[in-house]
Amino acid sequence: MLETIDYTQIRENFAKVLDEIVQDGKVYAISRKGEQQAVLMSADDYSSLMTTLHLLRSRNNSSRLFEALEESENNDTPTQTLDELGEEMNFVQRETQKK
Repeated sequence: MLETIDYTQIRENFAKVLDEIVQDGKVYAISRKGEQQAVLMSADDYSSLMTTLHLLRSRNNSSRLFEALEESENNDTPTQTLDELGEEMNFVQRETQKK
């Protein structure tokens, strides 16, 4: 998943590399001689990663999320239509008035 590319390669092919990152979801580790690597990924992937980390930070929240995922994978989760959910939650659909 994490492909390494050196600084010279990325500099020479920057537009192509950015397209691969944004369009194909690639993630690159950029290496430089004698320096630490840096990671280049799409903003959407970064945002998703940060959201996931935030949600899993709490032990209680992560337990609930994993339980829900397991139920979903085992098809233990009941399904219902939006109308059924609305009835269950006592939502009343308002009619829009034309002015």
